[in-house]
Amino acid sequence: MTLAVRAATPADAGAVYALLAAAGRALAREGFRNWSEPYPLALLERAIAEGALFVAHDGGALVATYALRLAPPHAYDPEPWPEPSRTAMYLNRMAVEPELQRRGIGKQLLAAIHAHAVREGARAIRCDVVTASEGLRRF
Repeated sequence: MTLAVRAATPADAGAVYALLAAAGRALAREGFRNWSEPYPLALLERAIAEGALFVAHDGGALVATYALRLAPPHAYDPEPWPEPSRTAMYLNRMAVEPELQRRGIGKQLLAAIHAHAVREGARAIRCDVVTASEGLRRF
């Protein structure tokens, strides 16, 4: 599967919302409730306006999304990162359509995220994950 990754537009907001809700339901079935509440549409629309939300398509169908920005999505006190002063980009809300997971889409997204970060001059990509999810930590 070859993905086309691009910045999200306002027309993508509803589809991204639905994808994140489906991903949250899939996580809940595995016992992780951190995405149980649907991600607020207003926050998605703001991320789109900021140019921080991205979508991945395979032949026109939305298959994945993520947010990537130069500032953390929320404050960390203390910052958990090694070398907190290093120029970094912050990745969050990365999700793949649940029925398409484990097919290499996440790896393709990480390659696109890495290329984007390099173009922006970042020396690190930071994200936080649920520590109880061994599979997510490995990924």
